Formats: sequence, C-alpha cells, structure tokens
Amino acid sequence: MPIVALVPVSLSAASKLVDNARRDAEAHAADLHLVDYLKTDGDTDRAATWSHRRADSDGLASLLREMGLEPPRSNERLIAITGAEAASAALLSYAESVGAVRIVISVPQRSPVGKILLGSDAQSVLLNAQCPVLAVPSAGR
Repeated sequence: MPIVALVPVSLSAASKLVDNARRDAEAHAADLHLVDYLKTDGDTDRAATWSHRRADSDGLASLLREMGLEPPRSNERLIAITGAEAASAALLSYAESVGAVRIVISVPQRSPVGKILLGSDAQSVLLNAQCPVLAVPSAGR
C-alpha cells in the first residue's frame, strides 16, 4: 500500500514535500506515488500533451531534476492525472483507488488571521481523506 503525495506547482514547495514524503515512505517501507495533477478545464489538446510528457519514462526523473532533487528511487512512481475537478477530489479518488496508507500534501503558510482557513484543496483533503494526512508547510520552517 503506497503513500500518495500531491506535487505542488511551486518548485520550492514541491521539493520540501517530496523530501518529507520520501522520509515517510522510507520509515514505513512503502511505495511512493507522486501525483502531478493538471486541471484541464476542457482543453483536451493541452491535457494530452501534458499527460504524454509526464507519462514518458523520464517524466519522474525530469520532475525531480526540476526540483533539484536526486533521481527517482525504485519505490517511486509519477502519476499524471488530468481532469476538470479540483485537485483535492482527484487526489482523494486516486488515493482511495490504490489503498493509500497516507496522503502527503503541501499547505500554504498563512498570516495569523489566515490560519483559520487553509487553502480549499488542503482543507478538503484534511477533512475528507480516508487515511492519515501529513501536511507539510509550503515555505519556511
């Protein structure tokens, strides 16, 4: 049963998230599925091009290189998902379909007042996940 992590758009946040997800996968001797999501809004040409590029055998290595991280490990997979729904819905659906033991997400840093509300995707994952969620701050700390 894998650990599923949603790769954020920001490379610095993605790097921090992947580092944390890798440590978690190692500690639990689990596979790591890195989910790269593209909301298509009906643009099928864009979705097809993006999915093909991500599905390429070098897709994961390229993504990790962009983040400045070491090459993929044998227990890591890149999962490219496109759709019109929110990233949280796609992530939760994928995590449930593979029986994820944990979900790893990046959560935005907020001002003291803003801490009351998380980003809507992060909040949706935290409230609706059927397994534990590891929330990694996207910057600082």
